[in-house]
Amino acid sequence: MSSFLRRSPVFASAGCKVFSLKNPPTSPQSYSFYTPSVTQTRRISAINLRSTHTPAQSFGLSPSELKKMLNKSEVLLIDVRNPEEIQKNGRIEGSVNIPFESLKGALDLTGDAFRTQYGFDRRRLHTSPLVFICKVGIRSMKALNISKEFGIKEAFILSGGFDAWKTEEN
Repeated sequence: MSSFLRRSPVFASAGCKVFSLKNPPTSPQSYSFYTPSVTQTRRISAINLRSTHTPAQSFGLSPSELKKMLNKSEVLLIDVRNPEEIQKNGRIEGSVNIPFESLKGALDLTGDAFRTQYGFDRRRLHTSPLVFICKVGIRSMKALNISKEFGIKEAFILSGGFDAWKTEEN
């Protein structure tokens, strides 16, 4: 780490521009520039990846892998797209719609309320493999992370989302 950063008790960073908050710059010319070494960049990247991201390749299923999985076992497909998106673009047969914005609330519901709202026993979330689906995979990745917070162990995403599913079908 730069000696500048070690000496500054409080600092802020904007891209490569680093400055002390005790003596903020008054003009763009007064910025101090700091470029981390390759080793420091690797360390920072590894820390960020470990703490905030779940690697998609560990939990991502291609459309063909999902088709095989659907043929072999009882998989629970949860489509986290909005109902309007599903109505406009279609859905995978057998999927249940729990919009991403409602997911945390849905996972907090009790058994009877959950069954009434979504049409299946809430215990299946913990006993069947789950596959989250969205348009391209971003919301489903976030949904996967939320499911892990609720103790769901066997969860996956459809890599490339519904768009990849439709492309492979055509």
